[in-house]
Amino acid sequence: MHRLRGFALCISCVLYASLQAVAQKPDIRNIPITWFEERDQHGARWHVDFDHPVLTYSQRLVVGVRTMLPTADNERRSDWHLIFRIADQKGNWFQNYSYHRMDLRSEPSKAQPLVWHGYAFVQPGTYRLAFLAYDAVGEQHFVWHKTLHIDRPNVLPDLDRT
Repeated sequence: MHRLRGFALCISCVLYASLQAVAQKPDIRNIPITWFEERDQHGARWHVDFDHPVLTYSQRLVVGVRTMLPTADNERRSDWHLIFRIADQKGNWFQNYSYHRMDLRSEPSKAQPLVWHGYAFVQPGTYRLAFLAYDAVGEQHFVWHKTLHIDRPNVLPDLDRT
């Protein structure tokens, strides 16, 4: 009987700890969509470049963002959530996005800057690209934007027609 209680207590503690870990994990759905519409707010020592559209080997157009995160000592305690989103020319944000989490709290003290790439497939048209970096520890965010017009490719102009 005591073994059964001890086992039940052990299972209860494990479940409680795992629920606490899940509850503390930042949820990307809680990031306000209005942050993507704010004016540009750039972080110091960050390098963010939006790629020009490229026709891939699979004959699809792709755009991307390349980011270099600083790993200076004052940035070391950051837990960055990196999000790349695209809106159409009317300002409607597409539901799909590119997301990655970089928790710098576990990086070595002499770490080099970290690089992240996010990509999205697009069709000819006008888009608003946005890259958002949110630090869950410091509760701060930065945002970069670019408006991009994509023409039909000269190589296969009827590629996206059905």
